[in-house]
Amino acid sequence: AYHGHLLNLVELSSYMYKKMMNQQKMPEHIHVVPTPDVYRGKFRDIHYNNDEVKLCQLYFDEVRRIVEEAESRGRHIAIFLFEPLQSCGGQIIYPKGYLRKTFDYLQSKGILCLADEVQAGFGRC
Repeated sequence: AYHGHLLNLVELSSYMYKKMMNQQKMPEHIHVVPTPDVYRGKFRDIHYNNDEVKLCQLYFDEVRRIVEEAESRGRHIAIFLFEPLQSCGGQIIYPKGYLRKTFDYLQSKGILCLADEVQAGFGRC
């Protein structure tokens, strides 16, 4: 996701960080979940017969895995920063239910969920 060009915001934009920082490893305090892109992402609709429920679960499981891994190392994730409509990443529409399922889980863990809509403008889509 794109969150701006200040260095601390570039760290939160994994694709920009890799490009601008010459593929350096992400800082330890940044945890990146895979973009729930059913067209070009880790889990694709063509491999799961367009089963949106299954795809939602697979991408959600990645969120849960990353949170649990961080907690197992004694770390607490403070915030989930995301784009509700990922525009710089390719106009990605998330599987139905993904954000609700993710929010419910993260909020149960005390993790703040923050929508950052820089490009499209929240509510103008």
